[in-house]
Amino acid sequence: MRMASGLFHKLDEDAVLIAAHARQAEQFRLAHAHWKKQQGIKAWPSPAIYSWNEWLKRMGENLLWSGYSGKQGVRSLLTPLQEQTVWEQVIRADINNPLLHLSSTAASARQAWAMIQAWRMPDPKAAQFPSEDVKAFNRWVANYYKRCKNAAWLDQARLPDTLKRAIKLGNVALPNELIFAGFIQFTPQQIELITAIREKNTQINLYKPTEVNASVNGKKFDSTQQEFQSIAKWCREKLEKNADARIAVAVPGLSGLRSKLDKVLRKSLYPSSFHSEQEFINPAYQFSTGESLADSSIAQMAM
Repeated sequence: MRMASGLFHKLDEDAVLIAAHARQAEQFRLAHAHWKKQQGIKAWPSPAIYSWNEWLKRMGENLLWSGYSGKQGVRSLLTPLQEQTVWEQVIRADINNPLLHLSSTAASARQAWAMIQAWRMPDPKAAQFPSEDVKAFNRWVANYYKRCKNAAWLDQARLPDTLKRAIKLGNVALPNELIFAGFIQFTPQQIELITAIREKNTQINLYKPTEVNASVNGKKFDSTQQEFQSIAKWCREKLEKNADARIAVAVPGLSGLRSKLDKVLRKSLYPSSFHSEQEFINPAYQFSTGESLADSSIAQMAM
């Protein structure tokens, strides 16, 4: 990741960098560390680099730990696992919907609730011709909100709104500058929060990476295996020419193809590892999605 040193100088001067996703934030941290090492510096304070969700959680915890009291008094911030549990309890208590896949249904409901908050969608009750699914979701939302209100719980979906109100009241310490990176589009909820921060004289900037000349070529393959082999060969050729090159490969449906692609890349980049008794350690490439439990070595041995 090529970055101007000016960005990292700003981070050393009380600026905060907020990336759209956790992986992007990690890449910025690694690039910052590399920049420090190039300067001959052996130790430095951790830079203020967070993903959007990490930053929200940090701000929310600091606010609630300070004893901030909003319209509903002092509240506790739920973790994602706790939110999932509350949704499962709400759906399980809905006697009109005996569901078999409770966990996945609760996860979908939680995601839908977050989207309603983020994009300022209409209340489910406003649906003119609700289906049975919409009616069920409407009951779950009402019961979920009631449980959170009675227990003084705050979830991740409504945290930006709580922060916005607290910022307007001057109850949140803000940095001199916020730099956003990797955001393709901001949701209305995000825009409202950022606007409230800007009104408190915090400078808001967008990080724009250095533009590079690029070309696009298309090629057709007879099978996924053949395509992966071509990708692996191309990656190896690029790395042989420049060992410091950084390559990104976008794979639709990666979660279902991860093990197959991993095997092809390993065979191309580490062919000797298949004949070695030593444990394989891969420093060259990473996947943006984790390995499923069913594909893990210990699960396959158990099966």
